[in-house]
Amino acid sequence: MKTITSMTLLLLLVSSLQAGAPPNIILIVADGINRDMVGCYGANSKTSSIDFLAEHGTRYETAWSMPTHAASQVTLLTGRYPFRDDIEVTPDLDGGSDSGLNVNAVTIAKMLKSSGYVTAAAGVWSMTVGERFAERFTHYGFDRHCLWTHADKTDLKSNLYRRAHLDGEIQSVHSASEEIHTFINKLMDQAEQKPFFVYCSMLKLTASSSVGKEGVGQREMAPIRYVDRFVGELVESLDQKGLTDNTLIVFTSASPLVDLQLMNRVQSAKSHTVLSDRTVHVPFVVRAPFLTKGGNASRDLIDFADLFPTLLEVAGIESPMNVELDGRSFLPSLKGSIDPFEKRSWIYSQFGETWMIRDWEHILDSAGNFHDLLKDPLQQEAVSPLDKQAPGRRQRLEMILKRLPAGKIQN
Repeated sequence: MKTITSMTLLLLLVSSLQAGAPPNIILIVADGINRDMVGCYGANSKTSSIDFLAEHGTRYETAWSMPTHAASQVTLLTGRYPFRDDIEVTPDLDGGSDSGLNVNAVTIAKMLKSSGYVTAAAGVWSMTVGERFAERFTHYGFDRHCLWTHADKTDLKSNLYRRAHLDGEIQSVHSASEEIHTFINKLMDQAEQKPFFVYCSMLKLTASSSVGKEGVGQREMAPIRYVDRFVGELVESLDQKGLTDNTLIVFTSASPLVDLQLMNRVQSAKSHTVLSDRTVHVPFVVRAPFLTKGGNASRDLIDFADLFPTLLEVAGIESPMNVELDGRSFLPSLKGSIDPFEKRSWIYSQFGETWMIRDWEHILDSAGNFHDLLKDPLQQEAVSPLDKQAPGRRQRLEMILKRLPAGKIQN
C-alpha cells in the first residue's frame, strides 16, 4: 500500500513539474504574405494549415509589422522601434545591405538563452552582419543558425538558394526548405532536456525553388501555398514528437505589400505619403494550447514590438533592466481578458523618417494625413468635418507621438 501511495505521489510530482515546464516557442515570419491571401482572413485561397492554427488559437484582426523586412526583424528581436539610437537600422531599400543590428542590443534570443532555452534562427536574414557571421549570431543570442542572406540567392530568376550558413559554416544545399525542416526537427528532439526558441524568417520561395527532388521544371506553387505547407509540416512534427501542448506558435508576415521601387522614388523625393495601413497590416495568428482552447478572433491591437515582452511573460522571465521596451505584452489578450487597461490602444510603424500611428479606427502619419479606416480603408478621403469625434481622436494620437522621439509631424 505504501509503495502504491509513493508511486502515486511521484507521478503527481512529475506531472506537476511537466505542467510548469517553460513552453517551447516558434516564431514564423513569412515574407510578402498579406491578410488577403489567408483563408481565415476571408481569402478564397485554401490555407488549411494556417487556418488550423487560427481554429485552435487566436486570430488578430489588426496587427502591424514594420514596412520592411529588416526593420521588422529588428523590432521583433528587440521589442524596440527602429528610431532607437542603439538599433542601427536604416531604410531597407535594396534587400538589407544597408541595415544592421548592434551586437550589444538586448534581444529576445539573449533573454531566453540566459534562462535556459536553446535558441535558433532559421530562414532568411535581411540585415547585414559583416564578417564573422557565426560569431555575430552568438552575440545576438542564438545558439544555432541555418540562414541565408540575399547574397546567397544564387539563381535570382528561379529563386534558388544553394548555399546556407549552417552553424558557422557555409554549405551547399540541395533544398533550402528541406534543410530548414531538418534543422528545426533536430532542435525539437532536444526539447526533453531544454525548451527551445526558434525564430524562423521564411525564405520567399515557391515549390519549384524549395523542393529540390522535384526539380525547377515543375509547375510552381504560389508562395502562400508553400508557406501553408511549411506551417503544416511544422505542426505535424510537433504532434509526432508530443510537443504540441507545450509549444507556442506565432504565425505572421513582414512587409506584405511594399513596392521597393516606389519606396526608392519616394525616399529620393523625401515624400511622406508612401505608407498606409495596408502596407503593414499583416496576418497574426497565435496558437498556445496551454493558454487557450482556441477559436478566438480578437480586435485587440498588436504591433511587432509587442512580441518581445509577450514571449518574456509567457516564459516567466523578468523584463531586462535599463532597457526601455516599446512593446506591451498581449498575454492578457491570449488569456481572453476584456480589461481595456491590460491592452494597448495604439500601434506604430516606421520607415526611415516616415511613420504612422493608429488606434481602432483612425490613422495619422508624419505628413499630417488623418483618415477614418472604418469608413475609408484605402485612405483616399479626408475625415468628414461632421465627424465630431475625429478632432479628439487626432489630438490623442498627436499627444502619444510627442512621447516618441520620432513623433514629429511634417508641415
